[in-house]
Formats: sequence, structure tokens, C-alpha cells
Amino acid sequence: MTHNNIDENELGHLLKTTLANKNISMSKLSVETNINKSTISRIINGNRKATPKHLQAFSNYLHIPIYTLFTAAGYTNDSLDSEEDGFSAKINAIQDMIRSSGVYSRDFHVEEVETQLNRYAKRYSTLEDPKDLLIQFKKKVTLLGSQGPFMQQLDSLYKRLKSNKGSTTQLLLIGSGLLYFVSTLDVIPDYLLPIGYLDDAIAINIIMEKMTKF
Repeated sequence: MTHNNIDENELGHLLKTTLANKNISMSKLSVETNINKSTISRIINGNRKATPKHLQAFSNYLHIPIYTLFTAAGYTNDSLDSEEDGFSAKINAIQDMIRSSGVYSRDFHVEEVETQLNRYAKRYSTLEDPKDLLIQFKKKVTLLGSQGPFMQQLDSLYKRLKSNKGSTTQLLLIGSGLLYFVSTLDVIPDYLLPIGYLDDAIAINIIMEKMTKF
């Protein structure tokens, strides 16, 4: 495989490297994920696009954060070449992931996430001390892993809130975003795999976009 092919097939490179590092054969991965070996081979070689269900199975067995796999598979990049601004492109790409998963039974609307964030902003404004929220956040991040742009954005927001760095409005936005992340009352439930955390990704992107205006 040439260097260019590796660059163009991030998911294949990620899977191949992970299998080598963990000393796991493709046959073993097939058995543990219940994915046909030939399908895995085609995904690794860039001859087939992995489905969200494939990615969830890889995530569960190889312990690679699901958002990292979605990104490597190109789901978050599909609309980056459009004429939309970066924020809209990211939101649309994440919505495409939700639709393509086939596991969410009703229409998803970004406005639902915004409504929930507004509720959490009001809730955060009543907190006397955000210490408990910060503790809950660290526990959940430890559980999920800390790789991928989604988790990096969250960690950045966590550090800003912990250091109280930002205007009152910005800190309120960050607080609402972290509350959304730690809460089990999401628009899309966390247990609904493989898309349970994609609404969290949307929430964080909304927060990051709004913070640029204050």
C-alpha cells in the first residue's frame, strides 16, 4: 500500500495499526465482531465503506472511541467541500451519521438539542458550585476514552470552566454543554448505539460556535 493510499484510507490505516499493536489477527477480529473476514479486509483496504454498525463493533472490541472511527471513516468530512461554513458542514455531517445508522426511529432536529441546551443553561445558572459537574465530567470521560476531536473539544471546555476562564455568558454556555454531556436525558439516549453520543457532538459544536460571538 502506498503512502497516498494510506492517507486516503484513514480508517483502514487505523484498524491495521491497531490490530498490529494489539497482536490481533483479522480472523480474530471477525469472530469477535461477527463481521465477515472478507468485509473487514475490504474495509481495511479501502474497497468498502464501513457502516455505523461496523464501526460500533470495532469500537467495542478494539476500544477505539466511536467518534474517532466515524472521523477516520470520513463521515464527518463528507460535507467539508460544500459551500456551507465549517459549522453548518459539521452539523450536517453528524446528522448524516444519525440518518445512516438506521437505529433512530424518528426525525432528528438540531433545534431539539438547542432547546435542551437552553434548559441546562438555566440549570447551570442556579448552581452554587460547579465542582460536582466537573467531577461527573471527568468520570464520564474516563469511561468513554479521550480520543477524537469531539472529546478534545470537551476537554478544552472543561479546562476553561475549571479555571473560570471566559465571560459570564461563555461560562454559562460551557456549563450547559457539560451538563448536556453528563446527563442521561439527551435528545438521543447514550445507550442507543452506535449514535448515542452524536447529539452530544452537535451540542458541543453549537456551544463552540456561540462562544465565538461573545
